[in-house]
Amino acid sequence: MTFKYILDTNFILRLLVKDNEVQLQEIVTFIEKTVSKNEIMLIDKSVFFELCFVLTGKIYQLSRSQFNSKIQEIIDLNCFEFEDFKIIIETLKIYTENNLDIVDCYLIAKAKQENFEFKTFDTKANKIYKQVTKK
Repeated sequence: MTFKYILDTNFILRLLVKDNEVQLQEIVTFIEKTVSKNEIMLIDKSVFFELCFVLTGKIYQLSRSQFNSKIQEIIDLNCFEFEDFKIIIETLKIYTENNLDIVDCYLIAKAKQENFEFKTFDTKANKIYKQVTKK
């Protein structure tokens, strides 16, 4: 398999919220064609963050667990490759279980996965980092 496409937030968002039938059908057709050619579609971590901000924001107002479920829908399709996949999975776990900004959750997950020390003045983030890494 080879990377052929990098996907924009709006593209993934349409697939998740299904609010535009024409675009949704175009996306489904594209995915089917891409999968049949054994090509990989990349979801950059910046798209992951933007999806979080959009889906949990004023318009869609998803809870953390609802956001997690939406991202799981994409993961379960097995036709997308996430940049930093293991860190994204850990980020979702931390984000769903704590009232902490998604970027802080990502940094904590990255620190845990890559054995970095996390430095912050945010006492809440520091506490969660210590809980997650048992430091």
